[in-house]
Amino acid sequence: MPIKIKIRFAIITALCSGAVLILTILLKSKLNSIDIKESNIFYIGNLLNLLLTLMPLSAAIIFLFKKMNNKDVNLKLIYSLMGLSVALLIAAYVIILSGKEAFGGYILGYPAQKVWLALFFSASYFLMIFTGVLLWTKILGKDKISFPKVILKCVYVIAALMIFAFAYALKAKSTIIKNEQYTLGVVLGAAVWQGNVPSPLFKGRIDKAFKLYKEKTFTKILVTGGSAPGEIAESKAASNYLVQLGMNKKNIISEAESSSTSDQIRHIRNKFSVKDKNSFVIVSDKFHLARVIEMCRFFKVKAAVSASQYKLSLEKLVYYHIRESIALSQFWLFGL
Repeated sequence: MPIKIKIRFAIITALCSGAVLILTILLKSKLNSIDIKESNIFYIGNLLNLLLTLMPLSAAIIFLFKKMNNKDVNLKLIYSLMGLSVALLIAAYVIILSGKEAFGGYILGYPAQKVWLALFFSASYFLMIFTGVLLWTKILGKDKISFPKVILKCVYVIAALMIFAFAYALKAKSTIIKNEQYTLGVVLGAAVWQGNVPSPLFKGRIDKAFKLYKEKTFTKILVTGGSAPGEIAESKAASNYLVQLGMNKKNIISEAESSSTSDQIRHIRNKFSVKDKNSFVIVSDKFHLARVIEMCRFFKVKAAVSASQYKLSLEKLVYYHIRESIALSQFWLFGL
């Protein structure tokens, strides 16, 4: 392969990889209404974005110094894959600009806009991973490339990310709260059951917040969460339950527009002072704490976290940890 073609290949790969990385960071900022200047390249999610986009670029650089012929690499295929990866992120930007209203309703219980964004982001990064694995397979291997094997290796890369997220979530712990005073307790929303009552898991969060309130850890509780079709808002169900427990309604603050954990952390950032580390205690389930902590880091919200004492069966605990691993990976990579 002539050196000019190798150089052009490396430049185009660098441009596409850079475009994917920059677009991703811009989209994460736009989606979560934060200034791009606040992005931290050393945030775990951004480092993962960098690592995945470096896969094809590092291979292209090695090709500069490796003897190759034109049949070794299908350049048109590589360019098409990387170009499509960039195009999918541009389409994701259009989806964000369109607003939630343009994608009204829910898909499988999740806001439709979020589902479409997850699909476009995931497809874009799968193409980058596929391109990187394809190139590295050619560099390291001697046999003819088998696309099913390349796809299998892509699955290994994704599985490694899931395992990392799973292990990371397992080590998350509640903040040690002794005799410190906080301004506000925050209960993150969860499912509301038939009869407009909090689910047992949701009750566990509320019970823990009320216990801390009774211990005078904070003087007010913010309950969060909007409503799915056919039910009252999660925040309303939580507020009603707190009143039943004996809490004075004037000490309850409600937020009824959010539909996700990131919405709720963003609400805290936008409505309250987030610079003082003693401002908030965010109450959720232990399996959920890692994502809460990572979102607080992303939004630069200084907060303590506290796990509810609701006990789950081993089967459900494993299920929720796996689900959280996927959700944490999605937030790290795409800000969703």
